[in-house]
Amino acid sequence: MVSRRFRNTWIIFKHEYLKRVRTRSFLITTSMMPFFMAVIVGLPALAGRTARAQVQHVVLVCADPKLAGPIQESISRATKGTYQVKIVGDASAAQRERLLGDLNANRIDGYIWMDSDALASGDVTYARRNVGDLMGQQTVRAAISQALSHQRLAEKGVSLADSDRMLKGIDLDAVMVGGGKERQDRSLAALLTVFLIVLVLFVTLLSYGVMVMRSVMEEKASRVMEILLCSATAEELMGGKILGVGAVGLTQVIAWAAMGFLIASPKVPGGASLHIPSSFIAYFLLFYLLGYVLYSAMFAAVGAAFNSTDEAQQWTFVIISPLIVAATLMTPVAVSPNSGMAVVASMIPFCAPVLMYLRIVAERPPAWQILLCVLLLIITTIGALRVGARVYRVGILMYGKRPTLREMLKWLRYA
Repeated sequence: MVSRRFRNTWIIFKHEYLKRVRTRSFLITTSMMPFFMAVIVGLPALAGRTARAQVQHVVLVCADPKLAGPIQESISRATKGTYQVKIVGDASAAQRERLLGDLNANRIDGYIWMDSDALASGDVTYARRNVGDLMGQQTVRAAISQALSHQRLAEKGVSLADSDRMLKGIDLDAVMVGGGKERQDRSLAALLTVFLIVLVLFVTLLSYGVMVMRSVMEEKASRVMEILLCSATAEELMGGKILGVGAVGLTQVIAWAAMGFLIASPKVPGGASLHIPSSFIAYFLLFYLLGYVLYSAMFAAVGAAFNSTDEAQQWTFVIISPLIVAATLMTPVAVSPNSGMAVVASMIPFCAPVLMYLRIVAERPPAWQILLCVLLLIITTIGALRVGARVYRVGILMYGKRPTLREMLKWLRYA
């Protein structure tokens, strides 16, 4: 009996898997998605680099000639020559009107106003057209502050060499501690893997979960389900469909990961060395598989209960709402992964695939919390499979009106 049930599930699994991986859309999305993501990530970086490389013409109006030169040199050094600063000694109101006209006419990119009142109060004006250049604004502020600090120290008799040594910053070498040992900071890898798992969970659950639901609806509408039930049970049909579509998603994830590692390989021209610990990959697979089975069971039950996508739309939102909540909690959990809120939220099985994984890569939680989370997730997944199978068993043979929640609860007793 067990071998027969396994055989039926295997046949359905094989059919669902091969039917989808052989399609042209699967091949196109699998091959093009990494390049599409690279473009999304690379274009803003390239645009920012291009913007930083553009020469900015800035006029410095300073009432103190001894301070103007050091500020000009400090800004040029901080911006690596991309800001060309012209010094003007005239700090009259007419000069400010001329500079405002030049700025509006695009003849200059900005001006720094440091008249006697500004020097006395420390309220310096930096006028520019591009209000979004926050990095440039911070750079100019830091350069002016450094030049002012040098001047104030010089007035106290401190030499330029001594003031440079006193104002010199430090290089912060960030390391992570794990297993009682210091190791290189893997913040980039952690953030990248967290971004990937959230992206993969949303894409696969929304696409492949909905694919399971629509496949059930199509077979139910065409009455093919009635023929299939002559050779296999409802549990075998649902299990084979979930496993088959899940295998398609896992194949796509593995293909994306392989291409991602290839693109990030230092042997590839322009590639960057990126090390992702094997434990991150193992936890990724664990939470991805458990999360997919959990949500797919609910999607399959909804697909069997309703007759069209429009009828199931509200339930679809209910199913994915825990993931939306988990996405909104990512930032506070990442900032404080061991807070009470983070611990409780990561233990909720419907949010655990995202939040517990985030806690693991941000700061490894105690082992008992990980084990308890996985145990709760497994129990919830088994429960969802059983409830989903009961709704599936009755719902696939129900046609006509849209079922109510009370009727679906009755189906659990009928099954």
